[in-house]
Amino acid sequence: YEGAPTPFTAFMSTLVKIFATAASFKLFTVIIGNAMVDKLMIVMAIVAMSMLIGNILGAFQKNPKRVLAYSSIGHAGFMLLTILIAGGLGFQALLYYSITYSIASLLAFYVLHLALPMNDTEVKLSDLNGLGKRNPWLGFGLTVAVLSMAGIPPLSGFFAKYFVFIAAYDKGYYAIVLIAIISSVIGAYYYLKFAIAAYGKNKELGVEDIEISFLDKMTILLLVSLIVGLGIFPDLLAMLFV
Repeated sequence: YEGAPTPFTAFMSTLVKIFATAASFKLFTVIIGNAMVDKLMIVMAIVAMSMLIGNILGAFQKNPKRVLAYSSIGHAGFMLLTILIAGGLGFQALLYYSITYSIASLLAFYVLHLALPMNDTEVKLSDLNGLGKRNPWLGFGLTVAVLSMAGIPPLSGFFAKYFVFIAAYDKGYYAIVLIAIISSVIGAYYYLKFAIAAYGKNKELGVEDIEISFLDKMTILLLVSLIVGLGIFPDLLAMLFV
């Protein structure tokens, strides 16, 4: 992830994980079906390890691409949690979570692609210092993306986690819900580093402002609008896929 081109990293951390999670959901809830009871402990272990390991290791990373890469492991754990929920409710939770996470993650990687040197493995979070001043579009887009992935209301990422938490709690998976909440708190810690770098710190001396095209601005605006819109109207996806 660290050495790969940013667009490829974004593809690996979103679409690849979503397709794998969707395949796992179908495998355990449809194909295995009634024998799912015997596999619950395996799924619970995978879910717990994905959430904890992904978020804990993400908190220690300095390279922003590595941070987002490890965070994607944590999000995969949340998506796999829908296997335990199962049924139509589990499918809806997986659908909403997958789409909202993908939008936020793609926006974050899109901003990094525009703001950081191409294919530079030495980049650090400090390279994003003052991003909001260097280019307000990039600073705002990155902040919205990471706050959504952190689960801050009223952005769509909050409701994605909320739906999964409530559904898992109603199913009686209290320990997993507790682990998920702890993982979310850890994730919020390192996600806020991006926002602090963009707006809480001054840009490095000699660092120039960043110019982006009109198309880049419209792309950022579109992705931000989707994140906010799906947060304000979380039932919209359910209406579209019913």
